[in-house]
Amino acid sequence: ALKKLSKEDKYKGLKTLIHNICNKNHGRYGYRRVTIQLHKQGIKVNHKVVMRLMKEENLTCKVRAKKYKSYR
Repeated sequence: ALKKLSKEDKYKGLKTLIHNICNKNHGRYGYRRVTIQLHKQGIKVNHKVVMRLMKEENLTCKVRAKKYKSYR
């Protein structure tokens, strides 16, 4: 049980950053773009960690509806 707690605390700050990035982009960013944004902020983190944390927090990428274009 103690190991579980230490892991939660380890990514507490990262989770808030991921939440901020997702909210700023209205949930349009997936784990890849979130990872890129974290790298730009100087936070070196593996994309798999970001993917797992986003899955835990139920942060998913909402895809925009494509506009219909009948004319080529």
